Parts: sequence; structure tokens; C-alpha cells
Amino acid sequence: MRREYEDAAKRHLEWHRKNKDQWPINVWEIISGERTGQYSYGIGHRQWHDFDARGDLEQSDMADYYATADKFIDFLKVSYYMYMPELSRSAPAGAMPPLMEVMRYRVKMDRIGEFLDANAKIKVAIEKSGAPLYCDVYQLFSGGEHPTYLFRIPRKNFADLEPPDPSMMAMLEKAYGHEEGQAVMNRLMESVVSVESELAAARPDMSYTPEAK
Repeated sequence: MRREYEDAAKRHLEWHRKNKDQWPINVWEIISGERTGQYSYGIGHRQWHDFDARGDLEQSDMADYYATADKFIDFLKVSYYMYMPELSRSAPAGAMPPLMEVMRYRVKMDRIGEFLDANAKIKVAIEKSGAPLYCDVYQLFSGGEHPTYLFRIPRKNFADLEPPDPSMMAMLEKAYGHEEGQAVMNRLMESVVSVESELAAARPDMSYTPEAK
């Protein structure tokens, strides 16, 4: 069934090519965690009015997708996330990284401010260290439990999953001193209800890149 779904999803890409769709589609196969074996589809950063402007094209897209691949789908979930540039350190533009480490943080409702402040300080500490560490941060808007924050960390390979050197704690202490660095980490940990992690492998063969205009 898995092979049949992938073949059907690849056939659907032809709809995007024929219609000269200008929205890219990045597909990832989940290879660890509770969602292992599932696929994640992303359409990049959009403004809300983009969805209205898409209109009939979106309906036609979904109609073709369901006609082509629906019989192979057991589960489908749609979520909308808002990009947070103030907390993100985006990698240089380029092809999809081979792997993507994904962290979902469920945060205490009364500790959102502390969570955001701690992550802002962590971003500054990383930037001061000069370490080539990148992460895109998103806040869940619709389609799951709130408040949830999504961290997407590109990885070149499995070896790239090794903890950074210097460590995150060392970066914080160098940027703020031992006491404040530890306080930042404590505020982060105390603001979190739970953390879910997973690893995803890029599937460029199932993805779609619009032709340049």
C-alpha cells in the first residue's frame, strides 16, 4: 500500500505541472517517532490572503489529489502554523536538506512569555557564538493543541545530529554569564509541558518545485 500511495502522489504532481502551479510542495517522510511511516507536506510561507486568491485552483488541486491518492490514505491532518522570524535562524537558501529534526513544544498557558523570552536569548547566544546552527520556529495557529511551538532543524546527515560543540549551555554562559545562562535554561524548562521529537527524511521525488517565471 505504501508503494501504491507514493506512485499515486507522484502522479498527482503532474496536475501541478500542467497548471503551472506557483506554490512549491516539500514532502518529508517521517522516520522516527509516533508518526513513523507517515508523510508531511509543506507549502512554504504564505499570507492568509494567498489562500483566498488561490480560489478554484485549490479546489481543483484537492479534487485531483483525492481522485488519485485518496484510496491509499488512512489518515489526513491539516495544521496551520505562523512563522516566527524573531526566534528563527534560517539556513541559507538551497535544496531541501536530507534530514529535518522536528521538535514540538507544548507550553504552559501562563508561561508563554517566559518560553518566548528564553528562546530569544538562546538565539542571541547562538549568534554570538558563530556556530552554524539553524532553526525555523513556528507557532501553531489551527489544527492541534495550544499553545504549541514547532522547531525545524535542518540536518546534513545523521552525524549532524551530534550535540553542538560548544554545548548550548556553554553558549548561554559565554553570552550571559554562568548564573544568567542557567536561569535562561531553567525558565525554558519550567515553561514546557512536554516535548515531542521526530526525524524526517527529504523526499524530493515526491516534491514539486514551480518553474521559474
